[in-house]
Amino acid sequence: MTSGTPSAEPDRARREVADGFRYVAGVPFLWVMIAISSLLLMVQIAPFQVLLPDLVKTQWHQGVGGYGLLMSVMGPAWCSARSPSARSFHAATGR
Repeated sequence: MTSGTPSAEPDRARREVADGFRYVAGVPFLWVMIAISSLLLMVQIAPFQVLLPDLVKTQWHQGVGGYGLLMSVMGPAWCSARSPSARSFHAATGR
């Protein structure tokens, strides 16, 4: 084994990355989950992050502070929406 030679390290890294891609390609569950996650990121989260600052500026006439406040409030709101008590509320009310 060539330990520490500069020319051997990039070749080893390339081989390991190629091995990783081959492994993922050989396990359908992995590449399907990666594809679904990528699609959701591209369709749902990216437009939200791009358009929300403009919405805060043009519709609510707020600046960076308003955007920061909105982002700060959304974290606990998303966590509470996924809590067991919220799920039982939605199940009981049909909403």
